[in-house]
Amino acid sequence: MSRNACKFLIIGFSCLVFVLFLAWSASDPAVKSRIEILSIVADDELIENNKDTGIRILQDTETQNLQNVDIHDPQDAYRKAKTDFVYQQEADNILEDIIEETGKTKEEYNPTEEQSPNHVQQQQNIRPKTFFSELNLTFADIKLLENNTIPTEIFIAACLEMGPFLSKLGTGISVIKREVENNLHDINRLFEQDKEKYHTLQAMVLYDIESGRIMKHHTCSRSLRWLRRMYEFISIFLEKIAMGEKDLTKDARVAYDSTISMFHNYFIRKAISTGLHLLPTYETFLISMSVDKEDAKNPVFEQVFKEDVLHYISTLKPICNIIKQFYTDHGLEN
Repeated sequence: MSRNACKFLIIGFSCLVFVLFLAWSASDPAVKSRIEILSIVADDELIENNKDTGIRILQDTETQNLQNVDIHDPQDAYRKAKTDFVYQQEADNILEDIIEETGKTKEEYNPTEEQSPNHVQQQQNIRPKTFFSELNLTFADIKLLENNTIPTEIFIAACLEMGPFLSKLGTGISVIKREVENNLHDINRLFEQDKEKYHTLQAMVLYDIESGRIMKHHTCSRSLRWLRRMYEFISIFLEKIAMGEKDLTKDARVAYDSTISMFHNYFIRKAISTGLHLLPTYETFLISMSVDKEDAKNPVFEQVFKEDVLHYISTLKPICNIIKQFYTDHGLEN
């Protein structure tokens, strides 16, 4: 068999594996029963009792009281700091467009109420909203406890906030999205069984060690290790984009190869490799990251989006590092 024939045979087989995987995911009743918890969009509601997922959603975010958690602290401070960002060039362009449309000079210009100097000044202070700037909470909201232990409840809530992001990437990343959902489901299910015993991630893993359940299927120790690897993938993927790399397939491949690929078997690697070719273009992705589609037209939107991304991953990485170090210290990383 010629080299080209072998190449086409491998590509065809990879596509078949990917399609079969998607079909199986769609028909798996166990998956349906969980409702794909990462697809939950939490606006003013974070988590409430849900029979299928076990996820607890806290209502009335302004009055909620999570132990050791100040929801509106680092992220809110970041948003407020960015609110004063002034786009002088943007305001100048608006004024020039108005003058050009009216055919008047600056001296003759007599603005309407909508096009008054006050309106232009308001435009200067409007900061485009991005997916990351509007998250209800992020990993920045996690308050570490004694010995750098991570509170389980707020960690789960921060992970849930990224569900819509993975959905925006489409079927190209569906295999990874499903793994994130399954592992997060396992951690949350165990947490709901005894919140006091499992109040930190480290406590959950230590229980697995003491009970002889370490790294068994559907245990926290196994699920958390996989979940951390998935978020390391997300972190590197986002960092590549924030640094100016606009080929999402290439960015995702670099992130996958450096974080997860070595732990997957041949068939899963092929399925993911095939799926990455289905990721959206950079332009489509950027538009999907806007809260208001009009914001995506703002010439500074891309810059603001990158700033928000860098802020997000700067708070995600320390959490991943703490988890990884804990696993290393207990001989559980490999």
